[in-house]
Amino acid sequence: MPDAIGEPLTRVLLSDQVYARVRGLIIEGALAPGARLVESEIARQFNVSQAPVREAVRRLVHEGLADHIPRRGSFVAVVSQEDAHHARAVRVAIEELAARTVAAQSSNTPFEALEVQVEGMRQAALQGDVGGFRDADITFHRTVCEISGNPFLPKLWG
Repeated sequence: MPDAIGEPLTRVLLSDQVYARVRGLIIEGALAPGARLVESEIARQFNVSQAPVREAVRRLVHEGLADHIPRRGSFVAVVSQEDAHHARAVRVAIEELAARTVAAQSSNTPFEALEVQVEGMRQAALQGDVGGFRDADITFHRTVCEISGNPFLPKLWG
């Protein structure tokens, strides 16, 4: 596993912080599909006990980003092309509903938040920053769901 990156963890909601960091490593590809998630190693790298790591790994398993095999451990999930295709189809449906809902709103305020993300994507594309582009793109789509006014869309999208 790569060395822990970023600021030291605070003592508030450690499992949430560990979850966010490990999830980020999985999404970024720093933890490859099939990689073993060794709780003791993660705890050592983040300088926390194993309890918050265990909770974070459970959340990753629940989310489908990791698999738990009894008596073997937890591993970064391997997503098949078919699974990715199905997930994209669901995401498209959710984002389409969110976009239609946002477009029907009379206020211009939500569009300003989206323009910031579009500009972030433009800048990242100009710089050839694939990771930055992906982050801005994900934030754009999450923001569309959040500003839709439908509280279920961001939850489902996540």
